Amino acid sequence: MAVAEQPYPPQADHTRPSSERGIATPGVEPPVLASDALLQGAREAVIMHGGERYVLRRTRQNRLLLTK
Repeated sequence: MAVAEQPYPPQADHTRPSSERGIATPGVEPPVLASDALLQGAREAVIMHGGERYVLRRTRQNRLLLTK
């Protein structure tokens, strides 16, 4: 009997911190950064990662949006 393939891979559980999901570095707590410190009064900030440019924006609904 063939097993049906899942149409999409399982989604990661982003509702819990990585330390609770078993993927954090043991004994190392992730840094906690205030969005105000990153945005420095602006509505957006540019984050460089792996040679790629990402933009962190604060929306009108006061949510954060990270885009490439």
